[in-house]
Amino acid sequence: MWSESYNDVDINPVNLGDLAQNVYERMNLFGVEELPVVEDCLYRGLITEEQLLDAEPTLPWDSSINELKQVCISENQHVAEAIQLMKTFKVSIIPIVDLNQHYQSVITKAGLFNYLSEDLMFSERGSILVLSIQKRDYSLTEISRLVESESSYILGVSIRNIFDRLEVTLKLGTEDLSKIVATFERLGYTVARSYAEGNFKSSYQERYDYFLNYLNV
Repeated sequence: MWSESYNDVDINPVNLGDLAQNVYERMNLFGVEELPVVEDCLYRGLITEEQLLDAEPTLPWDSSINELKQVCISENQHVAEAIQLMKTFKVSIIPIVDLNQHYQSVITKAGLFNYLSEDLMFSERGSILVLSIQKRDYSLTEISRLVESESSYILGVSIRNIFDRLEVTLKLGTEDLSKIVATFERLGYTVARSYAEGNFKSSYQERYDYFLNYLNV
């Protein structure tokens, strides 16, 4: 799943002038250790629980806190990429922003764990095939027919707009993609990427194990 379509929990961002005590209480309410700071819809960074504990509770948080933790994920990145960011920056949430740094939403540890636990990448064996297709040429029916012609089937489909093209990610119920890739290429399709079971799953399984270890820290 791409971050732009991810909806974890509705956490209202912190604004300039909010009282430190109110911000701290909101952290406790949502069960997080950071909150995103937004100014005029633009994401400015994360304010942390540790910073608030040192602030005067009855004054605006920004009267004493000048530096914010700079971490976020773009809406065109995969949700799983948030795992390493959480580990690297030691945070409980990752804000999602658009290409203009406008705040969109957040990814929380609990929500990310639930997503990864249910993802087909971990529950079903198979491989990944990514096609780059002109919008006018896209037909899921035709794509399915070609996959089935090579004795395979589609477990899941993800589609992303990239200018005048579509990036179509297919989760296929086969571990050998060679014949399927050859068929698509022979018919003029652009195969952007392909991942056999071992390569693709090990990459995401590594991130998943990384995240489980982080939850136990």
